[in-house]
Amino acid sequence: MSSLLLPPQETLLLNGKAIRNQPPSVVLQELHILPIPLDLASELTVETVLKLACVSRRNARYHVERALKFTGMSKFKGELVDSLSKYQQQKFFLSLALMRNVKYLLLDGFLNNLDIRYKLELLELLKRILIEKGMTIVISLKDINLAARYSSRIALLYQGNIIDLGSPEQVLTSRNLANVFGVEFAVIRTPFGLQFCPLAMYS
Repeated sequence: MSSLLLPPQETLLLNGKAIRNQPPSVVLQELHILPIPLDLASELTVETVLKLACVSRRNARYHVERALKFTGMSKFKGELVDSLSKYQQQKFFLSLALMRNVKYLLLDGFLNNLDIRYKLELLELLKRILIEKGMTIVISLKDINLAARYSSRIALLYQGNIIDLGSPEQVLTSRNLANVFGVEFAVIRTPFGLQFCPLAMYS
């Protein structure tokens, strides 16, 4: 979706224009992609990197403090970026997105290797960013239950192809899940929406 890997016959649009024909500087004003290589800022503090990313140089300190407060990272502003834990790094990346005031946020592997509490905290933060900042957020998730709980729209993928696209209730059906995962699921309605319990593998 960011055009980093794009077949020749495919065309993706950003603001109505082919993304591949737009200068990277223009694309990056609208789009924030995670993960970001940490070695670019490994010897800099969190605060320094955010100041460098600030759109408005005049009020950089104010915007940095505001972004860090929003993501709960204020007490880490003096820490080196490469000293942060994986969970803190992800919150730092979200702070960067807020500093750049982008419209679109693409997240790949965002919740990998995190405990369930941290996954929920990050997804709640993304939900708040979506509601309060109006960003469009696209995230790849392997956890069906988290996808069902937090997504308003889901693309179910299998071997690089979109099997179905729509709301969680439309897409996450027993038939679709059986076809993609080869597993029978029980679909359970909870106060947090649909949840799925694997029952047995198909032979």
